[in-house]
Parts: sequence; structure tokens; C-alpha cells
Amino acid sequence: IDFEYRYCNQEFYRYTGIPADSVIGNFVSTSPIISDPAARKRLFHELLDVYQNGYQTKAWIHNTFLNKYYSYTRNRVEGGVLTVLQDRTEEFEMTRQLEEQKRLMDNIMAQSSNAITVSEMIRDESGTIIDMKTLLVNEAAVRNTGIPKELYLSKTASELDPNFVGSPYFALCVQCMETGEPVVTQY
Repeated sequence: IDFEYRYCNQEFYRYTGIPADSVIGNFVSTSPIISDPAARKRLFHELLDVYQNGYQTKAWIHNTFLNKYYSYTRNRVEGGVLTVLQDRTEEFEMTRQLEEQKRLMDNIMAQSSNAITVSEMIRDESGTIIDMKTLLVNEAAVRNTGIPKELYLSKTASELDPNFVGSPYFALCVQCMETGEPVVTQY
């Protein structure tokens, strides 16, 4: 038993840079486009499983030769297996960048000796900022204020301190949010 490549659309050739004569008419067992014997064996067994059992297979792959990430879906069709590839390189790169930014943010939050909080502004129907809710708080802020982290993250600023709204610090927070200009303060 073997699987013969019978059709690839033009996007496949553009994406991979592999010429049609290296694909069409070749068999999985002898295809020049799969040089790694372990990869060839995995591909063959996956195709065989889909073909014999009718199960759909989905996976993400990093192709080191192309330096691209893609997802694929394999389905049994009459007489064979249809594989659909989707380029996920950009998606993977964005995810990697987000994870890197999160690690950086986590490091800053954990290592800073300064109190850091990140809050979401709460607005009324007219768009006026009327309160804030903390989304992130570091240990330095917890130490400096004495407010437990769980409380910080579960209550609005006015629930934590009824005098907060209308205070000079609240006015600075609103100014920063409305203008986009940073505010540095000490107290």
C-alpha cells in the first residue's frame, strides 16, 4: 500500500517552492520532497489511518526546510485522502511576540520595587470616567498599600476607598487616560 500525489493547487507550489514534477505522480514512500525517513513514516501512517478509519486529522507543523508554520487537515475522500494546508507563520509569529511581551510584563511586575497597577477605566453612559478596576497589580503595590492582591483585583477603586473618586490622584489617572500623556507622581 502506498499513496500517490495526484493533485496540488497552484497555491501549494507557490507556498512551498516545490515544482509540480517533484510532486505529482510520486508516491509518499519514494517522494523526493520528504527526505527524513521518520517524517515519511509518520506521514504514511497518518494517511493510512485517515484512509482506513475515516477519521479527520488536524495538526500544526513547523517545516524547518521552508521555515514556515502551517496547519493541515486530512480527510478521506473517494479513493484517497485530501490534505488542506493553511499558512500559519504570521499567526505563530504574532503568538510568539505576545508570549514574549507577556514574559517581559511579568518580569517587570515581579522585579520592580515600585508599586505598579494597571487599571481599566469605568465610564458612565456619557463616556465620563467614574471609577477604575485594577487588572494587574504587583507585589510592591500590595506591600505599599496593605491591600491584599485578591481584594485589589476583585473590587473597584471606589469600593476599596470611597474617597478615591474626586481625589487629586483620581484626577491624575483621568488626565492620563484622556490625554495619553504619562503622569509621574509620588505620595
